[in-house]
Amino acid sequence: MNGLYILFFFCLTLLLNGCKDNPTGISTTNPNSIKKVFSSNEDFSEYFYNGNLLIKKETTARGEVVTSITFSYDNNGKLIKKDEFSTAAGIPLSYYLIYEYSSNNLLLKTNAFPKIGENYEFRGYTQYEYESNKLVKYSFYNQNDELRNYHILKYDGDNIIEDAQYDESNNLKYLETFEYDNKLNPLIKDLSFISAFTQSKNNIIKWTNTYYTVSPPNVYVSTCNYTYNNFDYPVECITVYNRNEFGSISQDTSISYFEYY
Repeated sequence: MNGLYILFFFCLTLLLNGCKDNPTGISTTNPNSIKKVFSSNEDFSEYFYNGNLLIKKETTARGEVVTSITFSYDNNGKLIKKDEFSTAAGIPLSYYLIYEYSSNNLLLKTNAFPKIGENYEFRGYTQYEYESNKLVKYSFYNQNDELRNYHILKYDGDNIIEDAQYDESNNLKYLETFEYDNKLNPLIKDLSFISAFTQSKNNIIKWTNTYYTVSPPNVYVSTCNYTYNNFDYPVECITVYNRNEFGSISQDTSISYFEYY
């Protein structure tokens, strides 16, 4: 399951880093669905739909597709399977997830089948727990039902304000905290991973990552200044990154853009 985290942080870096010119222009049509998040013509994530259902997401880096994810649904439009192929971590990675739901359609479990050699093999699962229909905990287990790690989520309204990851011994590994604007988050249609960026109603304007795997902890603070269209969706994000990593302090800035159907 660690490969999933690698892919998440790679994609997040890809979306928020790149050149400072808008290479394609920005659509101001009614943004029913996010089409593309990009930093250049060579670095972007693109979304494809069948009606209102997201059926594919591709991430391109340096002009080459590095991740391709497809989504499958039942006759009621409920997500039942996700297939992913990626070279983003430096080596080919292929796997699929099978989704299981409760009687009231809450996601209860995903079963992971990575490709090992020529075959797909069951290697673990994720279980989900809720309070008032909000996801508050999800836990990763291996194929032997052994807990590997888990996340605890806290909310303010419809926004995740805290995401804490613990290991199997209940040690806090990292903590993410989030602050928001009051505009609409287009990435809420993204089904590729669970995070505050894709689960929250509004857009994140500040997030702080604290990693407790080293002492003193590494701390990363990022702030985003958005420009919005007339539908209250973001079209541009100027992000400033401040890092305190192994006692070394650094800062840099990037710009990302949002395009809609």
